Amino acid sequence: MVLSDGEIWEALANREMQITLPDGFHPLVKSASLDMRLDPEIQVIRPHLIDPSEILDPTTIPDVPAKIAQYAESRRLFLDQPFVLDPGVFVIGKTAEEVTLSNALAGWIEGKSSLARFGVIVHLTAPKIDPGYSNKITLEIMNLGRFRISLSPMMEIAALIVERLGRPAIRRYQGRFSGP
Repeated sequence: MVLSDGEIWEALANREMQITLPDGFHPLVKSASLDMRLDPEIQVIRPHLIDPSEILDPTTIPDVPAKIAQYAESRRLFLDQPFVLDPGVFVIGKTAEEVTLSNALAGWIEGKSSLARFGVIVHLTAPKIDPGYSNKITLEIMNLGRFRISLSPMMEIAALIVERLGRPAIRRYQGRFSGP
């Protein structure tokens, strides 16, 4: 069952869900989701750094973020210096919020319709947030449209939808991307 705004506030109050934000910011609770903001640190994938003959097998790469960093330029966004996401450009970002879910909750991340209408996707195929997850949420951002789109730090970029499980999960998330 998807949590409503009141249920989200209750889950936050009883610490079933925790949202850690930068100073001065508060959770953006909507009617059935939380809006998530873009962290100022992004990685811009640079195609000229990729060897077209290299074939990657993601199941055998022990440190995916380190591998991606080989092909990326790290950028820090500033309000007066946003990043312009050109058509066809792929960026790895993350939410400014760190999310912690109890074993009784799961969620998924969805892009904002205000970006989707211009052809920007915020996650490619990885929307699921497992019970017990605790970290910022990675965003796989790509401009499939024809417009140049400005990405600014702390902009509302995605929505986190949270569901209550029928019974708490026995195993917490312990994947490769857990922890800070």
